Amino acid sequence: MLKKVIKAEWMKARHSFLPWMVILGGLFIPVVEGLIYLFRWASFVPEAGANGWDTLLSTCMGLSAGLLFPFLVILMVAFNHHVEYKANAWKRLLVIPLGRTTLYGGKWLFLLLGLLVATLIQAAGIVLVGLLLGWLKPALALQLTGLPFGFLTLYTLRFYITFFAILTIQFVLNVLINNTLVTVVVGVFAYVLSMVLVQGWAYAVYDPYALPMLIDWENATRTPMFQWMGLYKPEWLSLLYSVLIAWGGLAFFKRVPVR
Repeated sequence: MLKKVIKAEWMKARHSFLPWMVILGGLFIPVVEGLIYLFRWASFVPEAGANGWDTLLSTCMGLSAGLLFPFLVILMVAFNHHVEYKANAWKRLLVIPLGRTTLYGGKWLFLLLGLLVATLIQAAGIVLVGLLLGWLKPALALQLTGLPFGFLTLYTLRFYITFFAILTIQFVLNVLINNTLVTVVVGVFAYVLSMVLVQGWAYAVYDPYALPMLIDWENATRTPMFQWMGLYKPEWLSLLYSVLIAWGGLAFFKRVPVR
């Protein structure tokens, strides 16, 4: 049943700007960073024996986590729900022979899949841009033989998971509030506030909007943190928050009429 909801979501989204938002969002940072590398390549030549991929990966992931992807996630969720409210489609969805739990879960999973696609596009973009730079400027040490596939895979997984909490909060807000402008403003304000809090607040690690910024993509974490199965405290908190918030949102969704 979840598969039917996800398929229906894709049928509605495929002719909208949402797919382009996902693609362009994933490619933006790799392309911009590639242009910076190209025009200032001498500044990025690694020291003898160093791997040029390490700096490229950490820079792209860090910029995306701290600047681009939070806003991409907020807008992606809002745009997806705007389609429902604009056409008054929520009331139509609620009369089809599917339970609210299935409908809610399918829409949430669809957005998580959209985030996954954007993340994978970004990873592929980094690799392609890096290989092109390595071909144009061999001194950058960005050849395929030096690409740390395991490192890139772990980076991509951790990056993806840190946004679960933000996406889920925005998803629940959009389900319960029929004004996407309000949810966007709330999300942007919460994220900008988090950018301030991470500068010195000791408990910023528990702020769901701050989790992507707490990762130092070059040195695992800025400060020693709990680590288990390759994931650190921000990732585990993001997973925990997303499950709890999604469950709480479902409890409201099943009882409160959608306007």
